Amino acid sequence: MAPPKGFDSFSTILDAVAERLGIRAKLLEQRLRRDWVEIVGEQVAAHTRPEQIRYRKLSVLVDHSVWMQQLAFLKPDLLRQIRVSVGEDLVQDLLFRIGDLSRIPLPASDSAESLVEPYPEPSPQIVQEVAGRTGRILDPELRARFTAVIAKALVTAQPTREGDR
Repeated sequence: MAPPKGFDSFSTILDAVAERLGIRAKLLEQRLRRDWVEIVGEQVAAHTRPEQIRYRKLSVLVDHSVWMQQLAFLKPDLLRQIRVSVGEDLVQDLLFRIGDLSRIPLPASDSAESLVEPYPEPSPQIVQEVAGRTGRILDPELRARFTAVIAKALVTAQPTREGDR
């Protein structure tokens, strides 16, 4: 049954709130980190990490100059895979740079052990940053809930199942 006219879906509302609060790119960065292996494949993911999105360009850390050259050839395919996977137009280009991949660890695999681990708690810095952006929400209870949900989303590395989207 179709939703009544005049109502937006919850995901549409959350997307609008993320856009208004200026955290849409940060949420996309976290989603890219979480799904990186599925997006680019195990072989490329073993030598790369998505870093940050600035001005619609995704910075990707690469562990070796040989891989950086290989990725230059794969760039159009990788960009297409990223766009298809995240369904966003926030990434228009890829910038590759040599860096330490251990700075940005990939999430644990979807093993039984990783499914029972608790979600990591957000750091006080993340909570403070999110609280600064949700300060415009007038209702204190709603503001506190949005702050908690967004902060958790920024640190959560658990994969999302297709049926949950």
